[in-house]
Amino acid sequence: MSYHEDLAINHLNGNMGVTQKIKDAMQETAKQFVYIGFLLWEVREYKYYRENGYQNVYEYAEAELGFKISSTKNLIAICVQFC
Repeated sequence: MSYHEDLAINHLNGNMGVTQKIKDAMQETAKQFVYIGFLLWEVREYKYYRENGYQNVYEYAEAELGFKISSTKNLIAICVQFC
């Protein structure tokens, strides 16, 4: 095997490894979105937001986490869909 062929194979293996790492990270990210959605759902369902003086989960999430209402709704919807 020539030096250039060896480099090409090593590059391919490196790319495959990086691709798998990206896929793994994407899978972990998806799990985290579901988990965050679950926690927000829990805040909403058990009215934990009241403990900090907020009127609803959306007010809580915006003040405490910097989430817009649409983000909070989407995260809760992800939880409901995948849990």
